[in-house]
Amino acid sequence: MVGITVVYFKNLSPQGQRAGEVMHTIPANAALIFEFNNDDGFYDIFKGNTLFTSIIGPERISDLDVLRKQLLQNAAFSQYFTGQNIFISIHPLQNNHIDLLLTASAGKGFNLATLDELAKKTDHQYIVAETIAGKKCYVIYLKELKKRFYLINKDDGILAGSFSKDLIIQSIQNDPKKDAVPYTLIPDQQNSNSLANLYVNYAAFNPLFQQLFTNKNTDIFKSFRLFSGLSALTLNFKNDAVMFSGLTDIPKNTPIAYLNLFLNQQAVVNDLKNIFPSTTAYSINFAVSDPQKFKADLSAWQAKAGMQHQKDSLFKKIKSETGINLISEFNQLLGNEVAMVTTLTRKNWPL
Repeated sequence: MVGITVVYFKNLSPQGQRAGEVMHTIPANAALIFEFNNDDGFYDIFKGNTLFTSIIGPERISDLDVLRKQLLQNAAFSQYFTGQNIFISIHPLQNNHIDLLLTASAGKGFNLATLDELAKKTDHQYIVAETIAGKKCYVIYLKELKKRFYLINKDDGILAGSFSKDLIIQSIQNDPKKDAVPYTLIPDQQNSNSLANLYVNYAAFNPLFQQLFTNKNTDIFKSFRLFSGLSALTLNFKNDAVMFSGLTDIPKNTPIAYLNLFLNQQAVVNDLKNIFPSTTAYSINFAVSDPQKFKADLSAWQAKAGMQHQKDSLFKKIKSETGINLISEFNQLLGNEVAMVTTLTRKNWPL
C-alpha cells in the first residue's frame, strides 16, 4: 500500500493538453470515454489488477497492452506520447459488435514522417499507408496479435486509431463542428488529483445496450437509457472496486426522465446498502435530501408522462382488495433512500 501511495501521488498531473479539442473529434455515438495519462505511474498502480480485465475482457486488455508496448513505448513514439492523455471511447457497430477508438494529441515536434520511418522496420510490426474514406491511413500489422491497427491523423497532431476499419471510417467522417457532444471537462485542479476520468453520454446508451443485452428492459439500467444527461466523473482508487464520482449536466431542450427528479436534491450518505442481502447480485440505490419535495416532483412527472390514470387505478384496486390507502401509508413511511436489489436467484427486492 505504501508503494501504491507513492506511485499514486507521483502520477498526479495537470490535465492533458488539448483535451477539449481531442474529445470533439470523437464520434458522437460514443457512450463512454475513458481518459487517463500515459505515464508509467498509471500502469504501475493497476499492474496485476484484474478489475479492468473483468470489465472489458481479457482479449481487449491484451490488445491494448500490446499496442502500448509496441507503439506508445516505441522509441520513435514515446517522446511524443509519454505524459499525454489517452482517450479510449466505446462505440456500437453493426453486426452486434462493439469496438474501441483510441484518440490522443501528440506532443510538440511530432511528424507523421515518423510513421514512414517505422514502416521500414519489420521486427514487431509492419506499416503501410493506404487511402480509406478519402484520407491517408496507416495500417499497422501487429504480429503478436495477428491483427491490423488503423491509425489516422485527425487534425494538427490529433491521432485516432482502432482495430476496427469501420470505426476508423466513422472517425474520418465525423464532423466536429456538427457532431461534437458538449461534454463539460473535469476542472484542471480536480483533474490533477484524479488517476483517470470517465465521460458518459447517456443519450448514446440505447444503441450500446442493444448490443450488450438481450433484455430490452435492461433492468437497473432502464433509468439511464431514458436519460439525456452528460456526466464527467473521476476515478477513486480502490484495490477491489472501480468507483467513479462527479457531476452530471443536463443539456437544454432534452426530454425529462426519472433521473431528472434528483436535480433539485442534495447529496446524502447512503446507508441502505449496509443491509443488502449477502446474496445480492446487483442493485441500484437512490437517495434524496428532501423526501417530500421528491414525492411532489414524482407525482408531477407521472402526471405529465400520462401515468396518472394508471396510478389512480392501481391504488384504487389495492384499497378495494386490501383496505389499505397506499398513498397515505407510503407518505408516512417515506424515507430518504430507496433501492432495488436482485439476488443470485434473480429475485427482486424493493427496499
